Amino acid sequence: MTQLKRILVPTDFSEPSEQYIEQIREESRKGLEEFVRRNLAGVPVKTAFLEGRPFVEIVRYARANQIDLIIIATHGRTGLKHVLFGSVAEQVVREVPSPVLVVKRDERDFVMP
Repeated sequence: MTQLKRILVPTDFSEPSEQYIEQIREESRKGLEEFVRRNLAGVPVKTAFLEGRPFVEIVRYARANQIDLIIIATHGRTGLKHVLFGSVAEQVVREVPSPVLVVKRDERDFVMP
């Protein structure tokens, strides 16, 4: 049985204009630190900010850090938007050697049956 010790939860902070990129970076870092402080107290967490094509950076990071599981949200794009933009989650699933749990963006509550 595989032990899940290294879990990657990527978040996409893309599409800011160049004018605001430093401000967005700083606010994103602070927001992530606050989230970890509030919701993951006592859990060993490592954060990383990477720039580039989201799926490429996620795959590169997962391979370099021997990630055991990736949990990624999907926006659920369909039709033309899916054809034009693709799905980061779909590309990650195809490229990484580790298991991937894909969660629909608006469905976050997990309830025991």
